[in-house]
Amino acid sequence: MPGRDRVVHRPDALSVAGITVIVMQLRYSFRLYPNGPQRAALARAFGCVRVVYNDALRARETARAAGEVFPKTGDLSKLLITEAKKTEERAWLAEVSAVVLQQSLRDLDAAYRKGKRPRMGAPRLKSRKDYRQAARDKAAKFSRRFVRIGRFEPTSQVCSVCGVKDGPKPLHVRIWECEGCGAVLDRDVNAAVDVAKAAGLAVSACRAQVRPGPIPAQRVEAGTPRDGQPTVVGIPGT
Repeated sequence: MPGRDRVVHRPDALSVAGITVIVMQLRYSFRLYPNGPQRAALARAFGCVRVVYNDALRARETARAAGEVFPKTGDLSKLLITEAKKTEERAWLAEVSAVVLQQSLRDLDAAYRKGKRPRMGAPRLKSRKDYRQAARDKAAKFSRRFVRIGRFEPTSQVCSVCGVKDGPKPLHVRIWECEGCGAVLDRDVNAAVDVAKAAGLAVSACRAQVRPGPIPAQRVEAGTPRDGQPTVVGIPGT
């Protein structure tokens, strides 16, 4: 919901036809309430951003230690984003928007500029601990419960209806049919339900939006409700 509007006065006034005009800008504050699949998409994006940031930092510090040319942002983008997506180890980077990955490189540039200031030093690697602490703080602020699950939990491989694990799937597969029970599942919604179950939360598998038949995945921005309405994943009271 929109927050309180704030008016920002610019110090300079304009004079038009002898009339003094004070220029003002309105700024709106919004609070977002992502649903289960959107939270999963955001967590995936944050994790990829952290990986690209750390990879770029290692590349630059390795070059510095070896006395080599400092890698430019464009070169890092090609190596650590474009080319990395083609490898088995970093193929999952293709699951998130390239915009946020590019922004992580710009953030690293800003960190290096800040590091030139006295007593600041070089940038440090971003850790999962940093993200977990931020999540804990946000949960406490909004009276939510923070629950941590294992990083290798196969949430995109296990059917949230019957629990059968049928292995990894290509990144372009957004909807899949369980080999055990025949349920047709949305990949993101199914993963969100599995995450909740792994965290020990009571979740009804029937609320995982099982579809009656295969439907082509929609090409929309990550985090945008697919039907224009909030999606309930089945975590009541959270």
